[in-house]
Amino acid sequence: MQYLKITHTNGTATYYPGTTTSIIIAAPVLSGNVVVNKGRVTNASYNKIVAGSMTYVTDSVAPYTGSNEKYELGELAHDGVFTVAHSN
Repeated sequence: MQYLKITHTNGTATYYPGTTTSIIIAAPVLSGNVVVNKGRVTNASYNKIVAGSMTYVTDSVAPYTGSNEKYELGELAHDGVFTVAHSN
C-alpha cells in the first residue's frame, strides 16, 4: 500500500496512508531523453490528528538538506520494507 512517510528531525517517522494524502511532485530534470533527477515532492496534504481532532493539513515541502523533515512517497510492504518512489 502507498504511504507518505515523514521522517522528523528527531529521527522518528510517521506514516500516512496514500488514500488520505495528496502529493504534488515537481517535473523531473531531463538532459535530452535522460532523467537526471526524478521529480521531487514539493507539497503534501494529509489527515493528521491535531489537538485530539482529525485535521487535513497542507505542508509546503522544502528540499531535504539533512537538517529538515524528509517527505517520502512510497510502498510499505507487509514485512515493513518501505520502497521510496519520490522524496524531497
